[in-house]
Amino acid sequence: MMPSHALCWALCSLLLPGLTVGKLIREEITLTWDLGAPNGHVREMIKMNGDFPGPSFVWEEDDDIEVIWSAALLRLAK
Repeated sequence: MMPSHALCWALCSLLLPGLTVGKLIREEITLTWDLGAPNGHVREMIKMNGDFPGPSFVWEEDDDIEVIWSAALLRLAK
């Protein structure tokens, strides 16, 4: 017969897999000026990865997040 602490450990490892295991998530974000018409009137706006609104990011607790971003937001004065 298993000791009670060994039985508890075995049950926890079966019932709670991945409880403390996080994963590495890499996201790349690029901010750019582009034309868009979110309200029907075309104007310059900032887009994230070419989209507006930008993508949704969903992460879990204990995940390791690496965000690589670049901003091409410089414009010449008119």
